[in-house]
Amino acid sequence: KFGKLLLPDESFGHAGSGRTGQGNGGRGGGGQLRTAKQNTVAFSEHSYGPDGLTLEYKFSLKKDVRRIVGIGYINSLTGPISPEKYEESGLAYPFDIATALGRITAYEGENAKQLKLTFFKDHDEFKEFKFKYLKTQSGKIYGFEFDKTSDDKFIPMDFIFRFVLTSADPLVQVNFKIKIEEED
Repeated sequence: KFGKLLLPDESFGHAGSGRTGQGNGGRGGGGQLRTAKQNTVAFSEHSYGPDGLTLEYKFSLKKDVRRIVGIGYINSLTGPISPEKYEESGLAYPFDIATALGRITAYEGENAKQLKLTFFKDHDEFKEFKFKYLKTQSGKIYGFEFDKTSDDKFIPMDFIFRFVLTSADPLVQVNFKIKIEEED
């Protein structure tokens, strides 16, 4: 029920405008989502390189997060198209997450400088969460999921999540929708 588009400045494959937006989660980048329990995710930065488009998000999880999901939707004139619907139409999903990594910047009871960088593989543990790639029928990685692994009390944390997105067609645009699910 909580979700907002968090976008880079311009479409994939084109030079960015450099505008930062006003934190509204719409076009122009700089989007931020704040939930009822003050958990936030903010689009932080992007860069274009030889490996693809690198996107970075900053998460500040304060209370009762059960699950985080990020999905890359294809832009169209009729609205966003999910990866599954895109492939059902007979087209290959043109994007793939090549690499994902995270770094905890604040975690209760630990010195953040001693926490190491995590390069994610499917089903990796990341503190209280289990990380999982979301894949299309053809095996393209279109998104990610962090699931809380226990019923223990939630420990607040801040982390940076960065991933590299490759494209088979730079004319097709993708928007990532981030959703934070909270416990009741």
